[in-house]
Amino acid sequence: FGPRVVESLKSDAEGDAAAICAMRSTLVSGQPAIDRVAEIRRWLTTYRVFQGLDGRTRTKITEAILRWCDSQEEQADLEPFDALVGAHEKLMEECCDAHGSARDFTSLCSKALWLRYPDVVPLFDSFAQRALWVISKMERDVALVDGEKSQYRKFARVWKALYERYTPAIAAIDTKGYPYRVRVFDRILWD
Repeated sequence: FGPRVVESLKSDAEGDAAAICAMRSTLVSGQPAIDRVAEIRRWLTTYRVFQGLDGRTRTKITEAILRWCDSQEEQADLEPFDALVGAHEKLMEECCDAHGSARDFTSLCSKALWLRYPDVVPLFDSFAQRALWVISKMERDVALVDGEKSQYRKFARVWKALYERYTPAIAAIDTKGYPYRVRVFDRILWD
């Protein structure tokens, strides 16, 4: 899978870099250096996480994501595991508030979190989730936890267990300069 995945990621690299830059951008002379909202909204749109939302709502949600991002400490990371899940839950709340009602933003929030922490955040989507559920049935010591309330917590727990197990194999893939091995693993799962 490695070479094919890397080729597909290379075509995404420029867009990923621009969105990560927008997420991390700071003010220059009191003004944003780039149109952060437009850049992040464009990137999220390519992942089809705004289905059924009008343009105004998409912008409000993107602005909420940026407010949350800007409120994070500069050197904050998402270890331990509960910090990752807690950040996802908080971002879900922010997105629901911006939307004006409850909605499942699991996928959207995982992708927005990835833009802020691209080296550690598992990107949730239904393709990767289904692959993980199948793999977890074959690898008995990476079983799903019954009764887990958070869809993202369940997903991320299995994802992280397998990512850690297969880190040497993922590290052996020639990424041709693509810097985010988390995305390599993600793409392997849903490819």
